Amino acid sequence: MAFLVFLLKSYITEILFYFDKRFSNYDFDNELNKLFGNIMKKIRDSICLLLALTFFGSLAFGEVNTEKANEAFSRGLEAYSDKRFLEAISWYTTATSFGHLGAPSFIGHIYVDGDGVLKNLTLAYMWYQIGATAGFKDSEENRDRIARMMDQDSILIAKKKAKICIESSYERCK
Repeated sequence: MAFLVFLLKSYITEILFYFDKRFSNYDFDNELNKLFGNIMKKIRDSICLLLALTFFGSLAFGEVNTEKANEAFSRGLEAYSDKRFLEAISWYTTATSFGHLGAPSFIGHIYVDGDGVLKNLTLAYMWYQIGATAGFKDSEENRDRIARMMDQDSILIAKKKAKICIESSYERCK
């Protein structure tokens, strides 16, 4: 890394000297050290922020296992395309438990459309709420869309169900 910074400083200095000879007395090393110092601080701060978000996100929403989440989600897609909707819900639930952000939205779609299950806006809202809680924008938008078709009591029930589902590590999600 230090070598790359040295090369970059050298190239910048050469370019500036080429275009304007009046820079010959200018202290480029000092200015570039300030510039690169600020850039490196920003990079360090960004990395620390990403690590903190990853750590605290795992604490808030359960441990994220991307490989297992994606595998379960793919199996859910296969089951859905074969019209095995209950199996798809099971796989999507597993994907959600491993941290897949989009899986709850897919379950919500199944309940909105009544694919292989009775159409149930309360359960659809519950799954969209779970996805929205995890930060998935599509779930939030779908939740808000179907909320306009529901009464306040049903929305409150769906929110309670979502809380129970999350707190039970996705074991009690009916």
